[in-house]
Amino acid sequence: MSPIAYATVPRIETDDRWAKWYTPPGRRSISTRPDPYGTTRVCLIFVTPVDYMQHSQQERIEILRTQFNGAGWEAERILSQLDQLDDLYCEDLVQVKAPRYSSGRVVMIGDAAASATPISGMGTTLDHQVAFERYERIMRPIAEKAQHLPGFIPVAAHPRTRWGVAILRGLAAIVGTLWNLPYPQLVVDLFHKQDFGTDNIKVPEYRELHGVWASQV
Repeated sequence: MSPIAYATVPRIETDDRWAKWYTPPGRRSISTRPDPYGTTRVCLIFVTPVDYMQHSQQERIEILRTQFNGAGWEAERILSQLDQLDDLYCEDLVQVKAPRYSSGRVVMIGDAAASATPISGMGTTLDHQVAFERYERIMRPIAEKAQHLPGFIPVAAHPRTRWGVAILRGLAAIVGTLWNLPYPQLVVDLFHKQDFGTDNIKVPEYRELHGVWASQV
């Protein structure tokens, strides 16, 4: 197991603009780096057979003190502040091999899907900002047309009087009856006249990907 502890400590005069990584003996390391908020971010990593995350936060702090006691460099500075840190965050360094990179409308890409380690990630070559802008350029006109409903619809669907309720139920019964006839296409055609443009969506074609698709067939 390789537990990691992250925290923010006050910046001191010896903290410069460089990120630093210190590896003393004992299967442990300390790293520090500046942030844009006038403080310093620290990271403590060590290797242990113990399930570090099963312990309480206070127990984790005591384990950190034991693991990094006498490590040198910035160890004492960091350990002396552990009880005062309000953002100390601990986790195990693990590698997740996801069986799927997507589920429904949620997808993991780049390092979120397949990073090997925290220092070996390669990011992603996908330009999400451009992709989202192009998606909206295609879909927004269609969505705006579909969302433009007559103002009387909410009122008609919620009648005020008993007569109005009776009329609404009568119309619903007629539609239900037509749907159960041998020709339900009549009902489909009735509502299909509301053309929202969904049948005319032109999906962009990326010719540079044709070779990739062909090689995967």
